[in-house]
Amino acid sequence: ALVPTSPGSGVRGTPNARAASRSSSLGRLSALEPASLVALAVAGAPAGSVLHAIGEEGITTRAIAEAIGRGLDLPVVSVPAEQASEHFGWIGRFFGLDCRASSEVTRKLLGWEPVHQGLIADLKEDHYFQTHPADVGGGTSLS
Repeated sequence: ALVPTSPGSGVRGTPNARAASRSSSLGRLSALEPASLVALAVAGAPAGSVLHAIGEEGITTRAIAEAIGRGLDLPVVSVPAEQASEHFGWIGRFFGLDCRASSEVTRKLLGWEPVHQGLIADLKEDHYFQTHPADVGGGTSLS
């Protein structure tokens, strides 16, 4: 959902409301992180435990936008909060929020540690930005 936002605008936007942060279990291989955590939770978490499969904490929205901008060869510009929904579509209302989460308690409780690369490192690879002939309008693929 992050890479193809604002198609045709010629820029990659980032909300300028504040330095919003994200916590990420995102990334191409990230499905393996929560899967390993679920296995540990089933085997050893107390009933009612609240667990977070967060691989990296405090990634700013700007850092995500810059990584995507590099991959798409687009400049990154600040988008005023009141224009975020127009620029980003439905997901724009979430970009200005500070969505921090931590897996510190989960890591201590279950001895779990994420082992796969994080979101920014993953975005530096080409697989998010490859175009395919089947894409409508020559857009990008998230394969």
